[in-house]
Amino acid sequence: MIENIRNYYGLMMVVLVALFLSFLFTGFSGSKASGGGGQAYLRIDGTTYDGLTYQKQGVEARNLAMGLQMYEFVAGLNGFGGRGGDEGEVSETFFANRILIRQAGEEYGIHPSKDEIFDYVKEMSAFAGKDGKYDAFTYKNIIEKSIGRLGMTEQDVLDLAKDAVIARKLGDILGSGLAVNRQIVADSSALNRQLVSVQLSKIALAPFKEAIKPTDEEVKAYWDTIQDSFKTEAKRKFTYVLAAPKLPEVKPEDAKPDAEKKPEDASKPEKPDPTKEDPKIIEERRNKEKELNQRMDDFFTDLQNKKGSGFEDLAKEQGFEVKTTELFPASQSPADLAMTLRSSGGGNRAVDSLFNMKETSDPLSKISEPFAVGQNQWLIARLDGEEVSRTKTFEEAKEQAKAQYIEEKAREAMKKSADEKLAAIREAIKGGKSFADAAKDAGLESKPLGPITASFRPTGDDAPASLFRETNLVDPGTVADVIAEPTQAFIVFVEKREVEKSPDANSRLDSEVTSAASQNRMRAFMSWMSDRNEAAKVERLYKKNS
Repeated sequence: MIENIRNYYGLMMVVLVALFLSFLFTGFSGSKASGGGGQAYLRIDGTTYDGLTYQKQGVEARNLAMGLQMYEFVAGLNGFGGRGGDEGEVSETFFANRILIRQAGEEYGIHPSKDEIFDYVKEMSAFAGKDGKYDAFTYKNIIEKSIGRLGMTEQDVLDLAKDAVIARKLGDILGSGLAVNRQIVADSSALNRQLVSVQLSKIALAPFKEAIKPTDEEVKAYWDTIQDSFKTEAKRKFTYVLAAPKLPEVKPEDAKPDAEKKPEDASKPEKPDPTKEDPKIIEERRNKEKELNQRMDDFFTDLQNKKGSGFEDLAKEQGFEVKTTELFPASQSPADLAMTLRSSGGGNRAVDSLFNMKETSDPLSKISEPFAVGQNQWLIARLDGEEVSRTKTFEEAKEQAKAQYIEEKAREAMKKSADEKLAAIREAIKGGKSFADAAKDAGLESKPLGPITASFRPTGDDAPASLFRETNLVDPGTVADVIAEPTQAFIVFVEKREVEKSPDANSRLDSEVTSAASQNRMRAFMSWMSDRNEAAKVERLYKKNS
C-alpha cells in the first residue's frame, strides 16, 4: 500500500537533504489496484513477473532512484518520462531493463562486491554532507527517517546501487573500443571558451505586423490551404471521486523533563519542542493514510469485479463524495482533475491522463486507474461522455487564421528587410565604413556587446539567445548572417574573438576528455540496452484500462 511521507521541521541542516528526498517520494505506491497484485504482470525474455514484484522493483525502485538523484542510472535504463508521457510505461521500461541488466551481469560475470557497492553509495550526492563528501549521519537519516517510512529499507538502496555498478561496468565493456580524440576535444573546448565581442543592430517584427491589413478574401484563401490545422478542443465529461484522509492537526512533541534543571526553575512549566512532531500524532496520521489507501483499493477492486457498474453506490459504501462535471476541454479542467500526479517528475496532471483514456467495448475502459494526486489524495474517474475534436468552420477560425496570416507575412517581410539591410551593410563595410555608420545608413541603430562567452544569456530582447553559437566561428571584422527570431531579427558584426586564458587549462582538458569518454560509454550502453530490450520481447500481461 502507498505510504505517504510528510516533512519534519526544525531538524539540523544536514537532514534537509532527507526532507527534500521525502518530498520526491510522495508518489510511492504499493496498491494492489495499481500494481496488479500477485497476478501475472509482465513477461520479460520468457520469464513472467507478478504485479507485486513489478511494484517493488519497478515503480517504487524508480522513484527511489530518482529521489536519490541516481540520474545517470535512471537515464541508462530509459527511466525518464517527459511531460505528458505515460508514467506507467516508463516504469515498466525501467523494470524490464533492470531485469535485463541483472541477466547481463550474470552473462558477463559481473558480480560487484559489498565494498564496490558501498563505494558507489559513498559517491552519491544524496548522501553528501555540507562538504560535499559522504556523510554517515545524512545516510542514516535518509535510510531511517525517509525511505524507512515508505516501507523501504537500506537493502533496497544497496540493490539499486548494485545494479548501477553492474550497469557502469557494462558501459565500460561496451564502450571500451570507443576511443576519444584528445585533439578534437581540445579544439571543441577552445571554441567553447572563446570571448566574443560584437556590435549588433535589431529589426523588430511589430512594425511589419502593423503594416499588414489582409482582406477577408485573403484570409479565407489562406484558411482554405491549412484549415485542418484549426481544430476545436475535445471535451469530456466525468463522474469522479477525489478522496483525502482526515488527518489530525500537527502538534509539537511534549517537552521532556530536564534532569539538570535548577531548583529555582522547578516551578516553570516545560515548553513543547516546536521542532519535533508528537510521535502519537505522526502514527495517527500514518494510520489514517493507510486506511484511505485500503478504502480506495477496495473501491477500485469492486469496480473491476463489477465491470465499472455501480460507481456511485460503491463510492458511497466507502464514504466517498461523488462529483460530476459538465463537458469541458482539458485546458479548462476543474481544479480537482487538474491536480499533479505524485508519481510524475514532470508535473503531469491527472486530467491529461483522463483525456488519454481510450474507450473500447470493454466497460472498464471508461474507468480510470487510481491516481495518487496532491499530497495524500486519490482520484478515480469514470468517462461519461465526449465531444470529439473537429475542424473549425471559417467563421469560427477567422480571427485565429487572420492573426496567423499576419504573423507569417510579417516574418517573411522582416527577414526580407533584414537580408537587404545586411547586404547593404556588408557592401558599405567593404567600402571602408565602420559597422556603426553602415548600420545608420541602413536606418538602424547599433550597440556594442561583449565580450560574451558560451554561457551568455540575454536579459531582455536586445540580443539573440543564440548569439554565441552564431558568432563563435565568424571571422573578426566581418558580419554574420541574419539571426532571425520569432519577434525580431539581428545583424551582428564580430569585432574580436579570442580564447579565454586559463591557468588550469590542462586539468580542465583532462576532465573534458574523461567526460567525453564517459558520454561515449553511456551512448554505447543505452544503444545496447535498447537492442536488448527489443530482443527480450517484453509483453504486458494485464489489461490496461486507459
